[in-house]
Amino acid sequence: MSSAVSVVIPTYNRAELLADAIGSVQRQTFEDWELLVVDDGSTDDTRTVMDGFLADKRIRYVRQENRGQSAARNLGLRHARAPLIAFLDSDNRWLPDKLERQMRFLADHPEVDVVYGETERLGSDGSTWPSPVRERHSGTVWRPLLTKNFINFNTSVVRRERLIAIGGFDEALRGGEDYDLWLRLSPDCTFQFLPGVVTQYRIEGDRVTHNFGRIFDANRRSIDAFFESNPGLMRPREYRAVKARLYTRFARSFAGSGAIARGLDLALRTIVLDPSSSLSWRALYAVVVSPWRKTPSEDPDGEGRSGDGR
Repeated sequence: MSSAVSVVIPTYNRAELLADAIGSVQRQTFEDWELLVVDDGSTDDTRTVMDGFLADKRIRYVRQENRGQSAARNLGLRHARAPLIAFLDSDNRWLPDKLERQMRFLADHPEVDVVYGETERLGSDGSTWPSPVRERHSGTVWRPLLTKNFINFNTSVVRRERLIAIGGFDEALRGGEDYDLWLRLSPDCTFQFLPGVVTQYRIEGDRVTHNFGRIFDANRRSIDAFFESNPGLMRPREYRAVKARLYTRFARSFAGSGAIARGLDLALRTIVLDPSSSLSWRALYAVVVSPWRKTPSEDPDGEGRSGDGR
């Protein structure tokens, strides 16, 4: 019998954290779920950890050779039986009412394709504190999404048919995979933000550090692909402004991480793309005059992880 929602946890060498993630699914007040843990070729004790959970018949374990996070998520999607899909990275965890709140909303609003919520940060000592406040959007979100990713992936539930229709995740990307997915879904899907924290996002431990060059290249590719797939959606001037905003974010990130030359190059490109915008000139000022004000710990992708964290 199919469950109401399939939860997919991709994991790679996260044995010490995986049990916490799985336990947070088991503690959900909404119980009609199945969980697929997709092992992306781990070489640690992941299989031993899983042996302790497989007595729960709602949990399945799938293993593949190491092919990356997107391939692992796509494998989970192919094995999923439910009409709704939720993703959880193996170093994060959900609050107990996460699924109950979102599944109830989706049942009452069949016109909504994606629902998402808020996160809070989780320290290695178990302490929590709020994530930075960001502007959230509902409805047709492609326009604000082109400016910044405001959807934390681990908070979302998505209708499976929508994921299948766009072919799942782009396995060629090694950064910004969630942002790319939202962009490809956004022209035809209805999104809904539900206020309230539903996910705890771990910020310490062996998390993958930001690789600004990789993330920038991935985000630029995703934005270019969006415009190629949706011709006429924006005027050329608007397209240039979108690219300029991307460059301003990463110009500051590069400069703040010590790559001053790369940051300056992007800042100058923003002037060429959108010379009338104060944001372009402010980015140039930030890189030239005070690059230290942008620290490498800030997330240029806007929301959640941008690397291959599982």
